[in-house]
Amino acid sequence: KLVPSPERPKKIFFVATITAVLAAPYYPALQVYSNGAVAPVETPEVQHEKAKHFAAHAERAHGVAPVAVYAAPHAYGYHVPVIHNGVPVDTPEVQHARAAHFAALAKAGGAAHYDTYSYGDDGSYKPDQNGY
Repeated sequence: KLVPSPERPKKIFFVATITAVLAAPYYPALQVYSNGAVAPVETPEVQHEKAKHFAAHAERAHGVAPVAVYAAPHAYGYHVPVIHNGVPVDTPEVQHARAAHFAALAKAGGAAHYDTYSYGDDGSYKPDQNGY
């Protein structure tokens, strides 16, 4: 049988207080009622004149540009041949020079081999043989 502790009401009050504080919103309540019109509504005649005025501005704005405008770069094609993903292709001279360079590298470094995945392991660590 559980015997109620004299500290139990204090604990319940403390937990309830903390819960109420954490659940309380820290922002003003949303007003769901209308306060009336935000701005005064104009008469139909004024609305019509404004629409004509803005239409005249829009028509004037879409005319000829007052100065010569440089077209956007995407309007022009590349001036060099490109491969499928947009990377420029080397000229034939560069391709031949690159092929000769890589052939010379392969010839010079054919005997030397460096394994990039060795991470400095020279093969001397053998736990089954070294007794580690």
